[in-house]
Amino acid sequence: MLDEFDALKRGDSGEEVEALQAELRSLGFSIEPSGVYDDQTWMAVEEFQRAFGMEPDGMATKATRDRLSECVRCNTASH
Repeated sequence: MLDEFDALKRGDSGEEVEALQAELRSLGFSIEPSGVYDDQTWMAVEEFQRAFGMEPDGMATKATRDRLSECVRCNTASH
């Protein structure tokens, strides 16, 4: 399990961040995949966490990313 040091958070960058942003966008969150975990990404992650009953801390922990991926799979399968 990832702890807060392994979570994606503000200031991080790279392919994992871009994939996170793309998943958020596919669920309708207003975000442009840039590969940089900026304020827009932080707010989208917080909004996602609130919507799914998670602690809204804005950090993309393993639990948050797993839930997000599950939602994307369910959303894709329903179309």
